[in-house]
Amino acid sequence: MTSSRRLFIGAGIALTIAVSFWLPWSSTSGQDKDSKIPNDPATGFALVELFTSEGCSSCPPADAVLADLVQDAKKNNRRVYCIAFPVDYWNKLGWTEPHGDALHTKRQQEYSKVLRTEQIYTPQMIVNGTEEFVGSNKAKAQKSIGVALDQKVATTLTLGLEKPPGAGGVTIAYDIGSAPKTAVLNVAVVESGLVSKVTRGENAGQTLAHENVVRVFTTVAIDRTGKGTVELKFPDGLDRKKSQVIAYVQNPETKAIVGASSIDLNTGKCSR
Repeated sequence: MTSSRRLFIGAGIALTIAVSFWLPWSSTSGQDKDSKIPNDPATGFALVELFTSEGCSSCPPADAVLADLVQDAKKNNRRVYCIAFPVDYWNKLGWTEPHGDALHTKRQQEYSKVLRTEQIYTPQMIVNGTEEFVGSNKAKAQKSIGVALDQKVATTLTLGLEKPPGAGGVTIAYDIGSAPKTAVLNVAVVESGLVSKVTRGENAGQTLAHENVVRVFTTVAIDRTGKGTVELKFPDGLDRKKSQVIAYVQNPETKAIVGASSIDLNTGKCSR
């Protein structure tokens, strides 16, 4: 097996943001001062998307790279937001990806058209919507993230919880400044600590671990005020204690991601 599995399909420089955080349902006096993120114009960010599948034997090393990136971001307080998108097109190899979704595949296809890769493949990693490479290439990932973190700030994004999340879902409030005219807001609920015992397909016999797997994903238009709310319904089986919400502003034409932030569903704080 080569370093990636490819599926043929016919066929800007990422800007950056500063992030602050607030809890509309909490009193200001009761907030932990560490729950706020300085609106530092020198702080860049990296939004890392990994397209992966348990049905592909080339993917476990990339899943491990993503897990390392998640842990490094937490340890070093780096603004690196990681999201794993399980695709569904390798289900034909004998193992059905438990969190695979045709919408994830469609998202990857849209990237392929804009980035002119001519093929979709796994594992594929994309940083800030503009740079793609084989997801198991840790050195490339670290270099791309380093470059992204050094970029200048252009767009601001503020996130908050409208109220404490309930068993069925959560409502996220957002306030975006200086976003491109046609920009959209992507919002994902991601879950960590997922484990699968694969019994068929190319990874048969392996126990695979995953971090920041997309459980809910939605895209909303941004109006002229840049403010609004997004209601997210939790899927069955979601472990809220191991989940967070990651939101990011993206130019749908160039795919450049110009803003990103996250909220821990348990503490109400930025999860990084």
